[in-house]
Amino acid sequence: IANSIWRRHLQPKNPLWKQVVAQSFIVKDRSGTAHVMAIVDSRLSTIGLVGYFGATTEAAGVKVLEQACEWLKRRGLQDVYGPINGTITSDYRFNLSDDCRIPGEPVNPSWYIDVFHKAGFDTFNRYVSGIAKNPYLYVQIVTSKKLITGFEHITLRAFSTKHPKKDLATYHMLMNSIFPEQSIYCPIISLAERTFNMATQNPIFNTDYCYFLDDGDKTIGFIVAYPFEDKLVLKTIGLLPDY
Repeated sequence: IANSIWRRHLQPKNPLWKQVVAQSFIVKDRSGTAHVMAIVDSRLSTIGLVGYFGATTEAAGVKVLEQACEWLKRRGLQDVYGPINGTITSDYRFNLSDDCRIPGEPVNPSWYIDVFHKAGFDTFNRYVSGIAKNPYLYVQIVTSKKLITGFEHITLRAFSTKHPKKDLATYHMLMNSIFPEQSIYCPIISLAERTFNMATQNPIFNTDYCYFLDDGDKTIGFIVAYPFEDKLVLKTIGLLPDY
């Protein structure tokens, strides 16, 4: 699965390559086989990235990471974040489980985390997923109560199939405005990059399950989801800080 994603993302037509300089590092010896790509993004002045990591053993993995970090250090970068596969915004982390339960989540052996720790990396962020057993019952309880007044001007609308490019640009603007802290390790990406990433990651962005919140003529929030087997996966919910 990871290899198929890499093949798509490493295409020359990916807009990412207009922004970065990348160097591959490979270890293939008695310790095992490993690969990683060191990435210098022109939009990150002090931060280097490592991504597209794969290893057959811990020893080989640690060795290849150390080589990549040394290369980034020689280029004057103070910190290294990883694994970050360029600007694929769903691949800036590791999965703690060995199996891929939901599309769009990273695919990796759990021992990859130990490799990064042994190479000198610390945990930067943690993400948690939850399951709602009776979501429709919860909706019934919420909607049965009297809504708070003062929000009548806020409306909910579906993703426009008549103006998909406009709403895609709106979604992009909201993502960059609502989640600026993501730029710490993944820069505020361009619309061209986000469009390319989303086009190669179906069904992660499903316009049938994308809704916006509008305050008059201003779009202030969104929710993106997609169906998987007998579940609905709520992928991202965002609201502008002012609201």
